[in-house]
Amino acid sequence: MTSENMATTRYFSEDNQQQFAKLTGDWNPMHMDAIAARRTQPGAPVVHGIHTLLWALEWMAAQIPEFRFVRQIKVDFCKWVYVGTTASLTITTSNSKEIKARITVGDIVAAKVTVILGDAELKKNTPSSDYHSHIASRDAKELQFEEMESQSGTVDIPTPPEEFANLFPQLAKIVQPHRVAALGSLSRLVGMICPGLHSIFSGLNVSFIDNEIGGAAVRYRVERAIERYRIVTLEVEGLGITGRVETFSRVPPALQASMDSVACHVGTDEFSGEHALIVGGSRGLGELTAKLIAAGGGDVTITYAVGKQVAESVAKEIQQSGGRCSVVAFNALRPAAPQLSCLTKPVTQVYYYATGQIFRVKKGLYSPEIYQEFTKFYADSFFDLCQSLAADTSKSISVFYPSSVAVIDRPADMTEYAMAKAAGEVLCEDINRYMQGVRVVVSRLPRLPTDQTLSVVPVRCSDPLEIILPIIRDMQGTETKT
Repeated sequence: MTSENMATTRYFSEDNQQQFAKLTGDWNPMHMDAIAARRTQPGAPVVHGIHTLLWALEWMAAQIPEFRFVRQIKVDFCKWVYVGTTASLTITTSNSKEIKARITVGDIVAAKVTVILGDAELKKNTPSSDYHSHIASRDAKELQFEEMESQSGTVDIPTPPEEFANLFPQLAKIVQPHRVAALGSLSRLVGMICPGLHSIFSGLNVSFIDNEIGGAAVRYRVERAIERYRIVTLEVEGLGITGRVETFSRVPPALQASMDSVACHVGTDEFSGEHALIVGGSRGLGELTAKLIAAGGGDVTITYAVGKQVAESVAKEIQQSGGRCSVVAFNALRPAAPQLSCLTKPVTQVYYYATGQIFRVKKGLYSPEIYQEFTKFYADSFFDLCQSLAADTSKSISVFYPSSVAVIDRPADMTEYAMAKAAGEVLCEDINRYMQGVRVVVSRLPRLPTDQTLSVVPVRCSDPLEIILPIIRDMQGTETKT
């Protein structure tokens, strides 16, 4: 086979996600729930790592004759593959000893796969016990890190091996259906059992064996759990495989302070008379802003683009504490005026937390398309909102524009984001100069604990309440802007 033929591509759709989740029982929300996935590091649903691996192995089994001697599989999962994108598989090495491949999206390496070959084909054995399918729970376990070190057991799979063979027939022909099911079960192990809900599949090193161990299921045991780096390593064996699985236990989503906890930081009537429109107020800094203003006696209207139930739960918490809060659907990328026509009370303050997905997979240093997407949020739509509100009131409106220290610090892979925020700052300066009735307050926010700043391990962040409360007071003109 020539190098020109040693590559293929695959588009991973939402239907593919549903099919693989049903097959393996891995319903982790970061793969299946767009609303829940917003609160994870990827920010949007991503393809199961084991799905990308099995796709790669299936293609190798069909295209590379030496694959029939497969004995060991190693993989490092490096980056996410987002649902709705096309991944490429490229074979970089193929000889009698090993096959090496890369799974990429654009220029980003998503996974590195190594297949170790042996001297003989696998025996056509079958599991020592009869396999039977059963219904596996769709609720992922949410373990505390200190619980993980003692975890062990067996992995539930809701479908028999023959169903795996239907989806990956060439691979099943060589390694047999029960070993394909065993690999598939590792997705459920990591995503649903241990680490479970807040997991990241980092890699695996698994050997295929002829002598069966573990009967008709895969057994697992946590070999090590290092809390400092949130690393969890598991030993696995059964259904014709044995080896190790490497994972991370993600830091859980950032939770904002409750109404009870913010109430002691503001005066009961400190924000009385204000009606704050909080764009993106259903989570993160928008949620915190809404709670602070409501606790201080102000009226708040929070908006959501997706996740109506999440927004309504924030409003309910505020209302149950005696605050006033309403909810409005608002897509920042659409004209503002028609969407805000339902507001019955004049707006005195606006907090603009609208944003797209900040961390992106891209090709090369700079993507004009991604920059244009960011400028739609941080310049075009912001300006449209300011114009719409200024036209509907005779009073001056204060508008908060959250910029970022990324404008100065320039983190890797955030070129377009930093550029768009810098452009937004220039726009804000000119709005303050030339637009009547609008006063824009700009602040370059430090790293704060929000959904989009999550990392695998805990990192030092500023206290959001200490940052946001002075800004709210500045919006009233009671503090000097810095």
